[in-house]
Amino acid sequence: MPVSDKKKRNLIYLVGMPGVGKSTIGKKLKKHFEFEFIDLDREIENTTKHSISSIFVKYGEETFRDIEAKVLRSVSNQSVIIATGGGTPIYQDNMHFMLQNGVVTYLTLPIEMLVGRVNQSRTKRPLFEGKTDAELQSFISELYQRRKHVYENAQIHFSTKSVTTGDLLSLTEKIRSYLKS
Repeated sequence: MPVSDKKKRNLIYLVGMPGVGKSTIGKKLKKHFEFEFIDLDREIENTTKHSISSIFVKYGEETFRDIEAKVLRSVSNQSVIIATGGGTPIYQDNMHFMLQNGVVTYLTLPIEMLVGRVNQSRTKRPLFEGKTDAELQSFISELYQRRKHVYENAQIHFSTKSVTTGDLLSLTEKIRSYLKS
């Protein structure tokens, strides 16, 4: 169920694959809007008092996705920029919820660059732990193929390959335009 129209104008959701830069872009956007920034994974950890990895290990992905959907909805009642987890839009009708309640921006990056970024932080990402470089490349490519049709429903698409100040200002203006409509 959508939040009020007033709140709809104040919600910015950042979606995309793990490693695409959702948290980095979210923190930069915060400087251009008078909104709080929330990293959904950190919010889940603060709410549950468990790391994302431990939730996956102790309770499984399905329970994690239930928690994720509840936390997403609980933080979507204020003026906020939310960096979602890579899988957030895919499960629990979350993409529909976000599209109904705010502006969704899909951050993109070539697969090779995603693999490089994820490789640097693999231990922090439960879906990627324990994979060889070749397995990681294959897994990310397959994951992207399964998810991209959902990500592409976002109102705005933005490449994080090489973000300049001008690019960020352009993104800010696109978001402002959607917030006003």
